[in-house]
Amino acid sequence: MTFNSAEEISERVIFPVTESQSNGIEDARSYSSTTMDGASITRLYGYSGRAIRSELIETIRLVFVRLSALKGNAARNKGMALFPRKIDGKYAMIARQDNENLYLIYSEDLYTWDGAIRS
Repeated sequence: MTFNSAEEISERVIFPVTESQSNGIEDARSYSSTTMDGASITRLYGYSGRAIRSELIETIRLVFVRLSALKGNAARNKGMALFPRKIDGKYAMIARQDNENLYLIYSEDLYTWDGAIRS
């Protein structure tokens, strides 16, 4: 998506557009992390009424916006929080995979999350 940079920020609205977002987009959490192309990162959830899909919003100056679904066996549920910096050269997230325990998960590319390590 691209917004008009002259538009007030309060006028820039992201509406549900995919099946996984059909019952809403919720729980946006913003981070001070940036991608290699300088975009800032926000994570959110789409909810279809049957399933939750974790998604990532990358934005440059809140004008250019890209939504991407997170992939991998550890990219599920709503209890995920992205660390603001890489750990040992990898993106890291803390996650509640089983709604009880915390897991540390890593990603090489920010979009694919596999192999949760129970803390």
